[in-house]
Amino acid sequence: DRIGGAENAAREIGEIRAALAQEEGGWSELFSAYRRPLAIGALLAVAEGNLMTEREGTESWPPTMPEMFQLYKQCVVRITTKNEHGDLANGSGFHIGDGYIVTARHVVENRPIVEIVGEGYPTEVTCRGIVYPKDPRIDLAVLQTDFSLERFIKLTTTMRDDGREAPKTDHIPLGGHLDDWLGDELVLSKALVMGFPPVPTSIAPFLVACEAEVNAIIDRYIAPHPHFILSHLARGGFSGGPVISEYGFLLGVTTESLLGAEHVLETGFAAAISIEPLLVLLHDNRIYPGENGRIIRELLSATDDDAEPAK
Repeated sequence: DRIGGAENAAREIGEIRAALAQEEGGWSELFSAYRRPLAIGALLAVAEGNLMTEREGTESWPPTMPEMFQLYKQCVVRITTKNEHGDLANGSGFHIGDGYIVTARHVVENRPIVEIVGEGYPTEVTCRGIVYPKDPRIDLAVLQTDFSLERFIKLTTTMRDDGREAPKTDHIPLGGHLDDWLGDELVLSKALVMGFPPVPTSIAPFLVACEAEVNAIIDRYIAPHPHFILSHLARGGFSGGPVISEYGFLLGVTTESLLGAEHVLETGFAAAISIEPLLVLLHDNRIYPGENGRIIRELLSATDDDAEPAK
């Protein structure tokens, strides 16, 4: 009801469901017809099957923030690196399928990776390579790793309070909101932010989750692509972590705290870069991971011949 009214949203979602069910037209036609961010998010969520309505046939759409946290927390990883002085620092990342982990560029560039550890993932992850955007101002990176949640998906069962099995997923679904499609429709919508900021007196790094509000969508004079300004307190360690829309798709990637000179980190605005540069980075490197590969192909007109098998 924050984006165009509940009735319009329900009508568009119904039309999207009907079109997908009847397989009338391709994804490109659907995206052309429904470009508002809510409709795009609904299309992705329905197609990926990551919302409660599709997983369980219920009417509880969209999932609550606690439900989304439980659904996606296994996809978030801690990335520990070492700087030039030998000091350790933590950043965050998240799995998008086939072992590919997204993070912020500054978390891993020119910094040896000490370890990559998943939330509840007992095995240390091995990084086989990193790709960066050609523009050094874009704070994104994609790691090719051996991360896999196959064992978790096959062997783990979580029961909900109502006695039904909770849904599971091994990746965070990418959004489809390209830069030119963004207005202010998502302002004051909610988002789930996750990462590994250091917590004083904690005996070990823990995954921290915040329910944030989108306060603005800005263009920056020192970096390309729209950035979301979020209401949660900015802290080191959230960098590279996912920002997931309340509608069930990846809204952006946490990059930095925007602050003036001589201000401390926590007084700045928490910023997350939007999704288009990530889609372009994946496409340029012929990376089409799992179920997320379809949205990349459709939005950027890629074909199956463009893709190399994920390793």
